[in-house]
Amino acid sequence: MKYTALTQVLAAALLTGCGSDDYTIKLDGVHGRTDVQLINTSQVPLDFHIGSFKGNGDAPDIKAHKYRVGTLEAGQDQQQVKVDHNWADERLSVQAFHRLTAQGSEYLRHKSEVGKDLTLVAWQEGTQVRLSMFRKSSNSQNGVYRMRLLATSDDVLVQAGNVRLPLKKGELSAWFSLNHCLGDLKLNDQVVDVCQATAGQSFLLVVDKSKLLSLTQS
Repeated sequence: MKYTALTQVLAAALLTGCGSDDYTIKLDGVHGRTDVQLINTSQVPLDFHIGSFKGNGDAPDIKAHKYRVGTLEAGQDQQQVKVDHNWADERLSVQAFHRLTAQGSEYLRHKSEVGKDLTLVAWQEGTQVRLSMFRKSSNSQNGVYRMRLLATSDDVLVQAGNVRLPLKKGELSAWFSLNHCLGDLKLNDQVVDVCQATAGQSFLLVVDKSKLLSLTQS
């Protein structure tokens, strides 16, 4: 299936002569574009680097400046970026670096279809910056607050109305609904205020054992 799509893109590129906003021809293959949502809930300013694997299977030198796609201070609002993504090898190299010291975070290799939106979250574990990357999605429903949670600690017990959901560190929950923005959501029996959210929309919450670290519209 991937090779059929790649053949179609190559044919279109030959007809147009040099590609389009949706793809680019490079020496290592045809690159599409993938949108990535960046979120920094760590305690440090970060440069986010994302690089596509080459057509021959080689990983990019992820420390290189050319792979920097965005910069976020600790707690700064999310950022949307576009990333070159190779049709021939859909793996991405992902790492974040401290803006001042250049210390590297956890390193990820993530495989995802070209053009499918992704979310990348940086979060703190002791002195280390960890990363979680997953398919970005929305799940809005009229009249309710639709939520899913990413846990940054072990032993997170979520109570959403009558639903109780245990989460482990790095685990992403399923979608659930809240009728009220205050009182319906608890983390380990601590009430969490999500009233900056809007009913009828869907949101990603990054949490630890007792508090909300980030709330971002999906």
